[in-house]
Amino acid sequence: MRGDVYFVLAELKHVGETKAADAGDKAKAAALRKQMAPPVQYAPMWVRVLSAVCLGVGTMVGYKRVVRTLGERLGKAHMTPGQGASAELVGSVLIGSAGFTGLPVSTTHIITSGIAGTMIAGGQGLHRDMLMRIVMAWVFTLPVTMLISGVLFYLLDNPKF
Repeated sequence: MRGDVYFVLAELKHVGETKAADAGDKAKAAALRKQMAPPVQYAPMWVRVLSAVCLGVGTMVGYKRVVRTLGERLGKAHMTPGQGASAELVGSVLIGSAGFTGLPVSTTHIITSGIAGTMIAGGQGLHRDMLMRIVMAWVFTLPVTMLISGVLFYLLDNPKF
């Protein structure tokens, strides 16, 4: 239902921006957008800022390990610039198309899989143990993250605990 409301909001925004609509229609569209947006756009600014800061700090701290793992340890040979470009090109197409379709995707999964595909196609092969470690991390990330965030929410929502 939230997706449908976003679609309606996008259409109302389009009405407000089109030259074919008269001033009355634009005003009605703006008023409807103002009424409909708050229930679906509910993330407070502090949540957005904290999320951005955490993602930025996490990237600054862990980028070197990720780059080394994907570029040097996933395949049996170091990744070439052509392989990196191919993986990134496919990644950008898939992530871009996911933006249009609304499907949830993981950029990490897409890029890692793209790099693995170029390693196989290039004949370098993959380190099976590293591939299994990555897959296991993917498998455990979702339930562990759900558990940690649920416990954290419970603790924050029940200060008497």
